[in-house]
Amino acid sequence: MNRAAVLYRPKEPLQLVDRELPRPGPGEVTVRIEACGLGLADWHVAMLDALPLVPLVPGCEAVGRVEGTNRRVGITPLATSCGSCAACSAGRPHRCPAATWHGFSRNGALCERGNFAEQHLVSLPDDGDAAELAVLMGSGQAALAAVRAAGPCEKLGVFGLGGVGHLVAQLAGREVYAYEPDPERLMLAKGQLTGSVALDAAIVCVPSAQAIQKAFSLLKPGGRLVLAASSPTGRIDLSLSALTAREVTVVGTHLGGREVIDELLQRRPKPVVTRKPLSEAPSLLYALRDGGFLGRLVFTP
Repeated sequence: MNRAAVLYRPKEPLQLVDRELPRPGPGEVTVRIEACGLGLADWHVAMLDALPLVPLVPGCEAVGRVEGTNRRVGITPLATSCGSCAACSAGRPHRCPAATWHGFSRNGALCERGNFAEQHLVSLPDDGDAAELAVLMGSGQAALAAVRAAGPCEKLGVFGLGGVGHLVAQLAGREVYAYEPDPERLMLAKGQLTGSVALDAAIVCVPSAQAIQKAFSLLKPGGRLVLAASSPTGRIDLSLSALTAREVTVVGTHLGGREVIDELLQRRPKPVVTRKPLSEAPSLLYALRDGGFLGRLVFTP
């Protein structure tokens, strides 16, 4: 038996099915999944009008064991890259024009077993909670990349304390001003400060035009606006005259190079996870839209 949660058509519910797993192809290994995270970005992918691959197994951050060796590995959003373009040569394969992505253009890890390209698998220590490590492979990368993009500053604001935002608050290395309408989520940013203060930098971790505008309004002249969340249909609406007059820098971040993962494994932030069995994945995909989970939703076979 090899159960997997499968999206057969865009905008339809996931189906939990038993699938025969073929032998791994060239450069691939078979991985037994220990834990797989799912977030709002996965819901946005499922709601697209068309996808590059269907049927599709979602899930772009996971931990598992390579069959035959029992080596523990992390599965990141990045599945493959060309290895020879300027981005790959500079250690930024996530910017590769030919990159493929788990849970989008290549099957993800919301399953019991899967075949994965070994190119960007991350070797992991045997110790550590599988669910927490799985979150670091995707959300953790995004959070640390955003903190790096914000740069050194005295007053840092974090907008949205979901799967990425609550890790930004941990990785910032300083007190942060947290902006989150849900009081329970707000408590995830321990030691957070609140109040409409002038910020040196703001990291927006939710694909919300309102959150972006709020963050922008609180930035000091010369401040830095870091966008760490995306949506296929999301748009921003900021005044060009205000952007130029106040000399605000707008930066988009996604993931990071291998050094980001190495730093995460050294620092080991502790994600808040909501654990569910794989069997409940079909009924919970749409719940992601409503943000009904603290931290990151993680499934285990």
